[in-house]
Amino acid sequence: MSMKIEDKGPVSIVGISGSLRKASFSTEILRVLAKESAPAIHVHLVTLEEIPPYNEDLDTGTGVPAVNALKRLISASDGVLISTPEYNRGIPGVLKNALDWLSRPVLESCFKDKPVSIISSSKAFTGGVRAQYQLRETLISMHAQLVMGPEVIVGGIHRNLGGEFYADEYGLAFMLKSLNRLRDAALCLQKQLQMEMLAGNETGSFCYSPPDENRNQAIAKQIAPLPHAILQRVTEYMEEHLQDNLSLDQLARETDYSRAHFLRMFRATTGKTPHQYLTQRRIERAKSMLMEAEKISLTDIAACCGFSSQSHMTRVFREQVGVTPSEFKRRPDLRASREQLSNPQPAC
Repeated sequence: MSMKIEDKGPVSIVGISGSLRKASFSTEILRVLAKESAPAIHVHLVTLEEIPPYNEDLDTGTGVPAVNALKRLISASDGVLISTPEYNRGIPGVLKNALDWLSRPVLESCFKDKPVSIISSSKAFTGGVRAQYQLRETLISMHAQLVMGPEVIVGGIHRNLGGEFYADEYGLAFMLKSLNRLRDAALCLQKQLQMEMLAGNETGSFCYSPPDENRNQAIAKQIAPLPHAILQRVTEYMEEHLQDNLSLDQLARETDYSRAHFLRMFRATTGKTPHQYLTQRRIERAKSMLMEAEKISLTDIAACCGFSSQSHMTRVFREQVGVTPSEFKRRPDLRASREQLSNPQPAC
């Protein structure tokens, strides 16, 4: 008997092992599942040797490099699978310590809204069930999205696991079904993001969402704003890469938040989606270049401002400004009455 994950599109999962032992059963389970679920799921295996003991004195804007790297990895992933043993009727200290780091900033962490599944295991028939319940409580407090379904509790793990092979085919199929549910939850979140941004435009990986003031105000009441330092870092990154095909993943990696939560926090802070903000900045750069660069062609301006083509820039420019780029360039009255640029950028 065997089970393969149904191919519904690529999904990236971070697999976190709660054990540091070189021959850890928890780590080996993740290796087996990574092998069996490929290529439909990419499992990025993580162990926690480099995560230091949590110290609030080190929990600053600069942070700890190993922790920062793990936060970015989780933020860019579609979901998380945690495989843990049970120590003294609970989760290992190294796993709890890592989650203490990853839970920061409080209630706004990289686990916010992130689909998460758990596998617990032990040599005993109980399969680490008490560790699993303790871990669930911690993840709930972090506002992770726990994937619903039968709990994966693996007893007698030592009898079936060895050399990246799991002897119990029924047990392996059960674990793969759980991984498939995690994948479905990740894909569902992707669709939700696409619905929020209405995919299918020509501005690269971002999507347009028509403004809705009431909806934006409601979101702002429910979602905390981006801290000023992070907002500045993200907007500066946008300015430096206006000509590039930016994606939501790239921007979220500049923060410690998941893609979904970053999107909502950015909108709650600015009143715009990242795409809407990026489009506005591209239009402002195009205006500046049309004013100052007489000999640059519209095709070159479009490329410099991150539009997919001259026709794409013309369409968006007309929608935003009311005239085409050529008309804007020809008419001094439009150029004189244009809005003052909030952050003028030189031609690239």
